[in-house]
Formats: sequence, C-alpha cells, structure tokens
Amino acid sequence: MAMFFIYLKGDFKMEDIKKAIDVIPAEEDQTEINIEVDPERFTVLKYKLTKPLDYEDKKYDELTLDFGKLTGHDALSIEEEMEKQNIYIVSPETSRAYQIRVAARAGGFPHQLSNKMSLRDFNRLANAARNFLIGQEL
Repeated sequence: MAMFFIYLKGDFKMEDIKKAIDVIPAEEDQTEINIEVDPERFTVLKYKLTKPLDYEDKKYDELTLDFGKLTGHDALSIEEEMEKQNIYIVSPETSRAYQIRVAARAGGFPHQLSNKMSLRDFNRLANAARNFLIGQEL
C-alpha cells in the first residue's frame, strides 16, 4: 500500500481540497494513481487586512481576490487606464502599479484603496498578483 502526502500552501478548507483533487482508484494490477488538480480552484486568495480601512463610505477588512475571473480585456483596460495617467510600463508582471491594479480588479475594490493600506498589505496583494501573472502559487 502506498501513501501519498500532498502539501498545499495557503488557507484551504478540507472540503475545497477534496473537490479539487480527483483520485482515480488503482486496479489490482495497476501501479499508478492519477491525481488531477484543477488549477482554477486555487486562483482565489482571501486576505484579511492588518487593520480595517474606510474608502468612499465603504469599510474593508477582508479582501477576496479571484484572479481566475480576469480576462485579457481586464489586462488591456488596466494598461489603457495607466496610459491615460501617463504611466507607461515595459513589463506589466514586474510593475507594482500594474500588479496592485490587477489585484484590485480581481478583488473588486478601487486600486486607490492601496494608497491607504499598510505596506505589508500592499506587498502581499501586489505579490499575489505578480505570482498569478507569472504562473506561481498565490
């Protein structure tokens, strides 16, 4: 009997993991087990801010960023918005201004909220966007 350990980084509930992993049982003479993980199940980041923020009469204490819902249209819209503000970027995945806008778009909050958040929160959200853009774990 073989035992497998799967290590996941992040805040996952066991029922989410069970839904995301499809284990195909091995037959008696079969030596392999196919484990398929749906990557879209792990494109959501729930983040609790270090302290609540108020912006435009709305209170923010936790943000849910769903990077999986973003499209190419979102990427182009963010670039156009930045160009209108005379902000030009060569490499979007390394631009903090672009990253925080991607995080804001994924989280449904105005990117200006990032001006009020702690550096720790800003870095965590921007890094999550960067990791998503370059195909790494959130």
